[in-house]
Amino acid sequence: LVAACAPKWMQVVGDFNVRGGIKSVITARHGSRPEQ
Repeated sequence: LVAACAPKWMQVVGDFNVRGGIKSVITARHGSRPEQ
């Protein structure tokens, strides 16, 4: 995504809930978040 969009800041969150009650939340960040 970073190569395709060339963003200054990006966050991608994957929230997975599979069988057996195992839950995973994966977060990937790129760049520094701008001040708001």
